[in-house]
Amino acid sequence: MSVNKKAVAYIRVSAVMGREELISPELQMFEIETFAKRHGLDIVRRIEDIDRSGRSFTKRRIDEVIAGIEASQWKHVILWKWSRWGRNLQQSLLYLAITEQAGGVVRAATEDFDPTTSVGRFTRDQMLLIAELQSNQIGDSWKETHGKRRRNGLPHTTQKRLGYTYSRETGYRVQENEAELVREAYNRYVSGKSLASLAGEWNASGLRTTQDKLWTDTSIRLMLDNGFAAGLIRERSDTQSGRRPEHFDKWRRGAHQPVISEYVWKAYQRRRAEMARLPVRHRRATHAFSALLVCGYDACGRPMIAVRSGRKNYLNWSCKYAQDTKVHPSNRISNVRLELVVMEWIERESVGGVDIDEEAERFERAEASVIEVSRLRGELSRLAAKRKRLLAAYTDGVVDEEDYKEQREEIKLAIAATSTELEAEEERLATEGADPLPAFRTIRDEWKRFTTEERNHALRAVLARIVIHPGPYGSGKVQPVSRW
Repeated sequence: MSVNKKAVAYIRVSAVMGREELISPELQMFEIETFAKRHGLDIVRRIEDIDRSGRSFTKRRIDEVIAGIEASQWKHVILWKWSRWGRNLQQSLLYLAITEQAGGVVRAATEDFDPTTSVGRFTRDQMLLIAELQSNQIGDSWKETHGKRRRNGLPHTTQKRLGYTYSRETGYRVQENEAELVREAYNRYVSGKSLASLAGEWNASGLRTTQDKLWTDTSIRLMLDNGFAAGLIRERSDTQSGRRPEHFDKWRRGAHQPVISEYVWKAYQRRRAEMARLPVRHRRATHAFSALLVCGYDACGRPMIAVRSGRKNYLNWSCKYAQDTKVHPSNRISNVRLELVVMEWIERESVGGVDIDEEAERFERAEASVIEVSRLRGELSRLAAKRKRLLAAYTDGVVDEEDYKEQREEIKLAIAATSTELEAEEERLATEGADPLPAFRTIRDEWKRFTTEERNHALRAVLARIVIHPGPYGSGKVQPVSRW
């Protein structure tokens, strides 16, 4: 048979949003075969894209369809309806053009137009445009549904979540055995321990993800990022992208009970953001003190790097800037002495209660921060209500356009300034109100069992930096600077 009479049946079934699963492959194939018989075409291949959205062509088998045309295996591509080709007008037309340039002809069994005529091409394009419109409407409908759920303190799906059980009647309820695992994961990350080793422990115990897969440090981190365990529902505007907590600009109080405190959640967010800002080479530290040491020479403050020296390849730390520029004399310290001094400091800090007055002042500052956070949140609510009243007044014609724009800009600036203040105050509260003793004690008790990477992460959890002041033969003062 001539290639001009050969055809491929292309079938796409999308279960996205649960709307198109009823369009079965059998139904599509029946219409395609009926069309082929009517036009004297022979179907030599059936290519299916099951559970593939029409919004994108990247994961679909259209390239296979085009390759068959180029190899003279078939000329015609028969669809059930034009929506099966795609629901993105721009990409649909692009791949149609590629198919036609290869010598192929695409036809829809139940929406058949002659693509060689101007009217046929116009009508075909209109059907593709309608397919995109329908997809957008479905998307808008689900956005509204998800928005309503979030406003009610509910996640956009009722999927299983570690630490909780779910039922339609009661919603999400804490499952204490699993909740303790979630707390352990947060505390482990905040204190600098490795999530990779935790994943290994969970897998060895038989625990699996909600999709019944093995845990990895990434899957644990993704679970922690969503903030559900903190009693929150996350949301982001269309201008935001990414999956870390800072990429979501709206956090709502959920209808479910949290299993971790706000302090732990804030500490997790800070550490997550800090790790993301680190150069990749520092995320998996080579040494326990990597990226923590700074030079204590006046007006220097630059990082100190690890260097090896001597016949026994001893590890030392040196100011790289001084090494390269000779601006000031060399500033060095041996890793042995550094570790000894820092661990003595960790031991002192882990005891606690050394300075009762200082501890009392810290909690007093935390109490003041609580009051200030509450005030700033109230101010944001007041400004939001004021913006809403202004819009209503403008809509009703009480305020003219010029006054409306001026007042709207003033409110916008006030909201931005208040939000910045609130963010800073919440961070201050998380630091002042948190109890640092568990983190110090973890380092003290687990130091010898930690890997190098775990040591580095743990130190980062309690240290802002370590200042190495100059001294003869590396005997200068070691000044650990606590995050508190």
